[in-house]
Amino acid sequence: MIKYLLSPLFFRKLASYEYGGSVSSAVARLKSLVVGMELHNPFQQCLVGKVSEANVILRRYRPFWRNSDISIFRGKFVLRDGIAVLEGEYSMHKFTKIFTTIWLSGVTAFFLMFIIDAFTTSHKEDILFFLCITAAMLVFGVILLRIGWVLGRGDIDYIESIIHKSIK
Repeated sequence: MIKYLLSPLFFRKLASYEYGGSVSSAVARLKSLVVGMELHNPFQQCLVGKVSEANVILRRYRPFWRNSDISIFRGKFVLRDGIAVLEGEYSMHKFTKIFTTIWLSGVTAFFLMFIIDAFTTSHKEDILFFLCITAAMLVFGVILLRIGWVLGRGDIDYIESIIHKSIK
């Protein structure tokens, strides 16, 4: 159950897309469908990110919606047997992974500390209060992670559909 609840933190989907032709033409085709971060229309859904031969970062933009728990695509173009191939992976943003891991680890450490303290102290009422607070913080962090993941569940399909458009 814990593995299921924390699965967005460890989610990783490898992906490879064959473009055919040269890398520069593949970059140009994908770049034509990707909007720069500062140039997008705030009222229209689109694919935003950066596209170059060595670095491709793509994420779905939704109007009036910011979700840090969504999957983003990180990859690069490589030339394999004379064919341009976009290789990369879908995963949660690294900063969000790090922050969420630190949050959940810290709260879990405090929770365990209060449990140990409950057996060694005579002030059970105070410990019970802090134990409930840390348990609530732990549950809040896990629920926030899962809600963000569920709300972004169609993002990989959306990113893949734009990538497939650029291949054709």
